Amino acid sequence: MFAVIKTGSKEYMIHVGSIIKTEKINTLAGENITIKNVVLYSNNDRLISGTAACSAANVEVDCTVLEQKKDKKIIIFKKKRRHNYKKKLGHRQKVSILKVVSIRVN
Repeated sequence: MFAVIKTGSKEYMIHVGSIIKTEKINTLAGENITIKNVVLYSNNDRLISGTAACSAANVEVDCTVLEQKKDKKIIIFKKKRRHNYKKKLGHRQKVSILKVVSIRVN
């Protein structure tokens, strides 16, 4: 059994017990959340495709927030040659680590 969920601006293929790194979700570590934005659900005998079909079948994914942290640093470097212009910036994106507890079809 697996599902494809959409959170933030990305889609993730998940199964029960998988751990995913998503964009920051405003919850505390240790809390349970329910994701209702399911794009695809597949069981051994059943396939539900499309956001409208999954919401009509009440497919929901229960997750536990393991931790809130910052991702690794990326470096942005800009330079204009022969003008003595150099600019160096760094950025660390905030992420949430989720563990999939169950995939429910009501």
